[in-house]
Amino acid sequence: MNVFSRHNRRWRWVVGLVLALSLPGSPAAAENVGLVTNVDGKVGLSAYAWADGVQDADWSLSWVPSAGAEPVLITSGTTAVGGPGATAAVTGNLFEFWGMDPSFERSGANPGASPWTVVKTGDGGSAFVTDYESGASRGGEYFANPAQNHGSNRDSYHPAGLIRSQVFTLTGDAITYLIAGGCGGNVIPTHEDDIVDPTTMNAGLMMGVALRDAKTGDYLCVARREGAESNWVTCGFTGDTLAEFVGRDVTLDIFDCYYGGWAWMVVDDFQMVGDLPWAGSGIYVLTVNGQEFAFPAAVPEPATMTLLAMGLAAMMGKRRNGR
Repeated sequence: MNVFSRHNRRWRWVVGLVLALSLPGSPAAAENVGLVTNVDGKVGLSAYAWADGVQDADWSLSWVPSAGAEPVLITSGTTAVGGPGATAAVTGNLFEFWGMDPSFERSGANPGASPWTVVKTGDGGSAFVTDYESGASRGGEYFANPAQNHGSNRDSYHPAGLIRSQVFTLTGDAITYLIAGGCGGNVIPTHEDDIVDPTTMNAGLMMGVALRDAKTGDYLCVARREGAESNWVTCGFTGDTLAEFVGRDVTLDIFDCYYGGWAWMVVDDFQMVGDLPWAGSGIYVLTVNGQEFAFPAAVPEPATMTLLAMGLAAMMGKRRNGR
């Protein structure tokens, strides 16, 4: 995620907002660098170096929901996108855009503010860990541990563990995630009520991730890794699998109610990559080759635009005079 200095970001915002709000339509000063615009309710983007010759550009697009909020990195690249007068549809991780913390970094740093809910506490340890087992280390990054049995007792008996995402609407785009550890028993849960404490060693429910219908509690589809290893592998649900459920409100349920050999599992980096919907509020910040430009997601009335630009210019003048 891009790091924006709190000290400098405010004044870069002033410059970017004046540029973005000074004229209706495309910001003139940004046209030679890039553009963020609403295209039929989706984010359209052009990110290129200079108008006199399209070339590769190191760029990133972030969204700031409200004043003072931390920017959310939507997507980035190192190849020019679009060009003067032309934009391309932007794809990105919708889970990241919706603030779901799909890589568990915010949840690990501040569990009390996590968008994930610990429904069943497992062994009562930490739901978000940084180092679980040598082969499953993620370089200090956080990941989810549903059984919350971090430590030497990870294969011992533990109550059921369940971590649940916030509710989101299925778009039909594929969902993937990384998983390391075991796969559990052979019984596949079909409802959230099936996630119960294990009773028999090396038998019972599988360990994995389920897509839960938020209204009924039914598990629409369930996935786990094949075989038990400490290395990370990619699992998930294909677009074809999800096609019949498009439009439903769902959650991601990460569950572990198995004990015995390889009775541990960790999950990380959920992805649902698709066309990004236009936010309708907040500010888009486009950075191209080190230059930052801000674009309002909701276009103000012309009078408001003029007043805001004048006010921001006055703020800049006041800051200069105070030096």
